[in-house]
Amino acid sequence: MSELETLKAERSVKLAHLQDLKKIAADDGRPFTPEEGTTYDRYMTESEELKTKISNLETHLRRMANLDEILENENKPQNGVVTSATGTPTKENPSPAVARSPKLPANAKRYGVLKAFKGPKAEEDAYVSGQWFLAHVMKNRAAQRWCDLNGYGINDSPQNALSTTDDAKGGYLVPEEMARTIIDLREEYGVFRRYARVQPMGSDTMLIPRRAGGVTAYWVGEAASITASDPTFNQVRLVAKKLAAYVVMSSEVAEDAIIDLGDWIAGEMAYAFANKEDLAGFTGDGTQAFGGIEGLTSFFAAGARAGAVDAASGHDLFSEIDASDLAGVMGKLPEYARMNAKFYCSAVCAEMVFGRLQASAGGNTVQTLQGSTGRNYLGYPIVVSQVLPTSTSAINNTPMLFFGDLSKAATLGDRRGVRMKVADQLLIQTDQIVVQGTTRVDIVVHDTGDATNPGPIVALVGNT
Repeated sequence: MSELETLKAERSVKLAHLQDLKKIAADDGRPFTPEEGTTYDRYMTESEELKTKISNLETHLRRMANLDEILENENKPQNGVVTSATGTPTKENPSPAVARSPKLPANAKRYGVLKAFKGPKAEEDAYVSGQWFLAHVMKNRAAQRWCDLNGYGINDSPQNALSTTDDAKGGYLVPEEMARTIIDLREEYGVFRRYARVQPMGSDTMLIPRRAGGVTAYWVGEAASITASDPTFNQVRLVAKKLAAYVVMSSEVAEDAIIDLGDWIAGEMAYAFANKEDLAGFTGDGTQAFGGIEGLTSFFAAGARAGAVDAASGHDLFSEIDASDLAGVMGKLPEYARMNAKFYCSAVCAEMVFGRLQASAGGNTVQTLQGSTGRNYLGYPIVVSQVLPTSTSAINNTPMLFFGDLSKAATLGDRRGVRMKVADQLLIQTDQIVVQGTTRVDIVVHDTGDATNPGPIVALVGNT
């Protein structure tokens, strides 16, 4: 991976986190908190510094490319690429840096509505992603030449064997156009990533500070000494773990369907990663099946926390939960976590609990019980994640739903972007291949209270 690509990838991550902060505040209809404001300013400064470095490096590369073109002999193509008999750039003569401004060719077709890529450059970004995928992953010669001539060259992204210890290995780092879309879609599909605190990781292991206790004030008598009191802090350790997703596709890809290919691959990878992050963050039990991550459910199962609130006796079905049960769990949440508090539950729970109570509230209306437009209950948003309980049977001694501020309870560490390669498996019987995508993340649930004090997120537990 070239220095220019590395800088652009780093800036893309910074901008993605700025979008995260903006979206969270906008969704809640509030200004930034002091902590969010500080984080925003830091990311913005770092982003601008990276932008300057990128601009300086691009200027340097353009100058070098222009010099190379002048020095080339007349037998070489005008674009400065030495080609083999098949027209493919040779490893001995990689293409010079080219400014990335690809145009959609006349034969580029879109066979349906784009689902992953958005915005005015959606088709162009999807086309770039599809060409990149065909070139780097599928080894398509025509696509390799297109990428080389448009600044996405095969020589800029060397592929290495898979490794569990080296982040620089394990496939091709996807281009900025696809990476940006995958990040956006992971936030759209993934509830945990959208609402937990997202922390960029500069290394495989990272320690972030956590406030454990504050300063205590004392009444002081005349001429009496003042009791010292200091704030206390501890640290949360993030350890990047490899997360892999597999997409099965036909080995025969129509070259005139490149736009749809890029759109489909980005959407599939984003959904797969987001689903696994949600499973680990909400339901992880600390085993390898969840990357060793212990999720929210583990902390609240069987009343392990003061914030694990039992429903009324006999209320272990969604159809039995009533307003008193919800009031009980809401009442447990500390005041400091209420500004950004939300309900987290499955769609089944949302309809069978909140929808039922809103529709049968006597003289009240659905709108008055919601407290605002959208899916809400008493003014608090209801966020749906289908990894949370969906059973219509009894749910005993385990959380049925959560309520609180997830950003204060958990942190998602983001180590690097997505890499792709064709996995070794070839499904010969159906003429299909397996495309593998990998990323490096960690999730730590660090604040759920203790046996005496509830934390920034609480849970309603089914009761027999």
